[in-house]
Amino acid sequence: MAADTAVVPALRANSPDGSAADNIFRQFCRYLAVAYLLSAVGLSGAIAMSTDVVPVWWTAASVLSIYGSAAVMFATSFRRPDIEWVRWAATVLVIGYALTIATWPLVWNGDQLDAGHGMWFTQFNGFVAAAAGLIWRMRWSLPYLVYVVISVQFVNEAVRTPAYDSAVMTEIAWSFCLTAMPYAVVVAAMRSGRILDATRKRSVQAAAEAAASVARASERSRFDALTHDGVMSTLLAAARLPMSEALVRQAVETVDKLDVLESGARGATEFGLEAALAEFRGATGEIDDAVRVHASIAPDLGSQRYPGEVVRTMSAAAAEALRNSVRHAGPDARRTVNVAADNDVLQVSVSDDGVGFNPRTVPGNRLGLAVSIRGRMDQLPGGKAEITSSPGAGTTVSLSWKRP
Repeated sequence: MAADTAVVPALRANSPDGSAADNIFRQFCRYLAVAYLLSAVGLSGAIAMSTDVVPVWWTAASVLSIYGSAAVMFATSFRRPDIEWVRWAATVLVIGYALTIATWPLVWNGDQLDAGHGMWFTQFNGFVAAAAGLIWRMRWSLPYLVYVVISVQFVNEAVRTPAYDSAVMTEIAWSFCLTAMPYAVVVAAMRSGRILDATRKRSVQAAAEAAASVARASERSRFDALTHDGVMSTLLAAARLPMSEALVRQAVETVDKLDVLESGARGATEFGLEAALAEFRGATGEIDDAVRVHASIAPDLGSQRYPGEVVRTMSAAAAEALRNSVRHAGPDARRTVNVAADNDVLQVSVSDDGVGFNPRTVPGNRLGLAVSIRGRMDQLPGGKAEITSSPGAGTTVSLSWKRP
């Protein structure tokens, strides 16, 4: 199977790592949290100096709400796949920063700072605006950006001594220049992640629809073949030949095959064991009729039944794996399809001894097996797909389902 059909784990639907937008959010929050915590070290002197103009308790509360939230944001960014704690920590940080600015005039004692650096919390408003761009849509985060950029400059205008003061409009313009780029980057990144998730969802739906279409075509083909080879030949034999044991046996076998075919063709909610095996044989036979399906059946499974969705999904995924092998494994490759059935368990493996590939070297824009095989199985409760391959060592696609 070719490299262009390999799976890109980061693009898997419902993967343990979550969606693309969630992964982007987690990474940006982690980097921003590190920037916050480093700024705490660099601004420790300014924080201590600010207690000359505001109460110590207010400074402590502001530092805790901003830097404490940043520490929680960093720690929880390693929790997978859940991002709710990261989102809550980022939200507390953004709101806490806004409240710090809003409450500063209420606690300011009217004195000014001699150092001329302004209040400590005015030094990283770009980080906070970027965090707002991560957690809120643009209609909320953009006004927040305007608020923090403008308000902190008026805080500095009020607290700086005249010797260090400068035109407030110039400071606002300069601050916009510094904060607009990181804000735009995170907004664009989050939008790209959401678009990628939506595109992937549509791709999986399209693959499911294609699988249903292939299954219907397969059923029609099998029905046509059985009608010609079984029903018509039996009827002709009955019309032309005298009654015999061979004719009776042929008629019984034809009726049995029709019963098995009907159980799948009518979209049954459940498949018996023989019907499930017939579904796998029919789906793979449509791709390569030279490949035989080998079955390994646990004892006492005569009455075991499997959900129709499971059997149809696994047969479509197996057919896609076999199709990829026919296309890419090489003209001399040998292929095997094995089915193992047990109580509440189905397993299908499609293997070849062809050219193989290294999944790690596949470019990130190739979706192939990620949609057609992994995507299908990931949408199946209890389903799983694994692809094992290396150059020169062939490829094995393992599909498994366990009743939840």
